[in-house]
Amino acid sequence: MKVKAGTMVQLPLELTILPCEIALEYELQQGANVAFGVEMEPTNGLAKHIVPLSVGAPKKLCMEFKNEGVCTFTWDYSSAWFGAQDIVYRVVVKVSETQLKIHTAATSIQSVVRMRSVRESYLNGELGTPSPDDGDAAANDDSGTFRFTDNAEPTSPAVSSPKATFKAKPKPAPKKETPETLRAKIEKLHEKAASLDEKVIELKSGVEKAEVAIDEAKNLAAERNVSVDDAVNAVGVIESQLADLGVDDASSLVPGEVPETPVSFTETYLTVF
Repeated sequence: MKVKAGTMVQLPLELTILPCEIALEYELQQGANVAFGVEMEPTNGLAKHIVPLSVGAPKKLCMEFKNEGVCTFTWDYSSAWFGAQDIVYRVVVKVSETQLKIHTAATSIQSVVRMRSVRESYLNGELGTPSPDDGDAAANDDSGTFRFTDNAEPTSPAVSSPKATFKAKPKPAPKKETPETLRAKIEKLHEKAASLDEKVIELKSGVEKAEVAIDEAKNLAAERNVSVDDAVNAVGVIESQLADLGVDDASSLVPGEVPETPVSFTETYLTVF
């Protein structure tokens, strides 16, 4: 909302659902010389200034009302000679759900009562008749605009405009095939089939290569398992030979050297490489 210099802006709120609570929050530019105030004018009574009009008024308010009337928020910028100020405000009105339902029902009942009263006045001729100065009374009949009847059901309008009709566009006729066009389509189908056959062959060759690679990997793994088994067996044979010679721990033997004392009665020397 924009307030021009030398003017004021007022926001009136009619209080009809009571009790109610009104929360107001607004923002101004820093240093803005805009006065703010709140006035409550009850239906039966004199107006009261809830918040006096001043520049330093609070920017956040929460007020509770129990009496009917009009609450008016005022932003006054009449002290300025030129320019304008932007005001951002937020108003929240809180009422109980019960009071809201009662107010809605009462409003509906009042609306029905007013319409019935106007209907009776119109049918009794209390609302007047077309003026002769307006021309022929029959020409000024307002039945096409509204009409009160004793039948509560809605009536159709006196004059109805014809509805526009739209015709769907006819679908284009399919093209007739000739022997030449059919041959061309067949050739294209053959070409697609040939390309598909080539792709199938490539896939098969790829599968065969993958199977060969898998077999080679299996064989290599089997060979490595055999090599490991042979090494384990060889270590077992060496350990048994050392045990026969009376050597329980081969770590005491130095590669390439002969032990200081014979390790058996047969004076056999064992060098572990």
